[in-house]
Amino acid sequence: MTPNQALPLRMIAVLVPSFGVIAAGGDPDLPAATVAAGRIEARTAPARAAGVHRGQRLRDAQRACPSLAVYPADPAVAARAFGPVVAALERTAPGIEIVRPGLCVLRAAGPARYYGGESEAARVLRDAVAEVELEASGPLGAGVGIADGLLGSVLAAARDTVVPAGTTPTFLSVFGLGVLDNSELAHALRRLGVHTLGQFAALPAAKVAARFGSEGAAAHRVACGLDARPHAPRHPSRDLSVELELDPPATVLEPLLFVAKTLADAMAERMRAGGVVCDRVEITARATSGQFSRRWWRHDGRLSALAVAERVRWQLAGAWDALAAGGSAETADESDGVCLLQLRPDGLRVATGRQLALLGPDPLPDVADAAVERLQNLLGHCAVTRPVRRGGRDPNDRIALIPFGDLDPEPPGDGPWPGRIPDPAPARVPEDPPTAELLDADGSSVSVSARGELSAPPARLHIGAARHEVVAHSAAWIAHERPWDPATARRRARLQVATADGHAYLLALQDGIWSVLAAYQ
Repeated sequence: MTPNQALPLRMIAVLVPSFGVIAAGGDPDLPAATVAAGRIEARTAPARAAGVHRGQRLRDAQRACPSLAVYPADPAVAARAFGPVVAALERTAPGIEIVRPGLCVLRAAGPARYYGGESEAARVLRDAVAEVELEASGPLGAGVGIADGLLGSVLAAARDTVVPAGTTPTFLSVFGLGVLDNSELAHALRRLGVHTLGQFAALPAAKVAARFGSEGAAAHRVACGLDARPHAPRHPSRDLSVELELDPPATVLEPLLFVAKTLADAMAERMRAGGVVCDRVEITARATSGQFSRRWWRHDGRLSALAVAERVRWQLAGAWDALAAGGSAETADESDGVCLLQLRPDGLRVATGRQLALLGPDPLPDVADAAVERLQNLLGHCAVTRPVRRGGRDPNDRIALIPFGDLDPEPPGDGPWPGRIPDPAPARVPEDPPTAELLDADGSSVSVSARGELSAPPARLHIGAARHEVVAHSAAWIAHERPWDPATARRRARLQVATADGHAYLLALQDGIWSVLAAYQ
């Protein structure tokens, strides 16, 4: 057996089903889901049984399950809620790696040897999770799976089973291509008549690599029950970890995020210089009292510096929350201040690069990041921006632009924002809203009373030279903002209208003048 054919490591996966919904306050026994950007992010088992699936449009999900309870997806909240689960598992077995909130993995050899077998280790880990109670849901239930490789263990955890060593390819063969988490590859294979991992694994590896490149080859190895990449042991001549001592110590979270991004950039540069990538990264923060927070986060060579900084935010927010509630001494104390932040890559392997796709280069995140950095070097740091979510009543208040690569200095406002425009969000929001005329059937301008009542049903909408017939409209939303400050106080009414040509608009009336805030598609 060659190294490329060697069996992968035995892995344990611990999966708390529907954890994103539970962390958001949903009931796992009822149809519920979390939503991000208008699509389903996580859902409960009853919602899944009703036809709700990940990536589905919210309106389609609500059509399939009218009783679906919907919550906004918040990765930071989910990561903070998952902290007690990780702490409970770490008291049982070392080396916990967090894949995402609700799912973590570890190597099986140590726990199996310590507890007298894989089945017994799975029982101990399952019992450890059952002892954790979240305020919103009570005791948690978890599935524990053991199999060869990461994907096999995660799928086994969904079934709460142990797959005997060497039989993972047979176990994987019945699963659909969707479990590979590569929608473009899955779509291409389905067009070729390949629908399961077993059918994919039966294809010649050389032809898969020639057609789909290195990502296709890695997916094919996973379908065969092997590691995504052949083992390439490497013993670097120098330590690739990076750390920074903070003087004075940081007593709030925000400065640490910028430090974390700087350290993540330095770590990535060290790995590039050494020709390696890492499977996971250890984040350690130490307080002046000697207490510390230490977590492993899955990296797989894909996390940007900004993503690593976000994981620092999740980890330390949860650590400080646990300490305030009387948690263990393994968490950092905000009152003492964090005096050291360290990032340490682990699972180093040779960076094999990426092969271009058959029909051209893929829009890979690392290539895009490099292109943006070159643009910023040419045009200035603030010349390339990215949108971030804000709190607000109107669409143009909810999005702000910050320089690409910078962390958002202001977290999204929680509201409640009375009078806010409900979802779905519009497709176009002009920077300078154009004026408009909203007329009734008699040609008179439509007005709105202080109680939100229209003077007459809208019949025509004039935007510049364009003339539209109004076929439907919503009730008016009244917003009286900053009434305590005469200089900035604003009172206006917002109204949604649909026109006969299939368009829809969000209008605002202020000081007797209508304007177009946004357009829907």
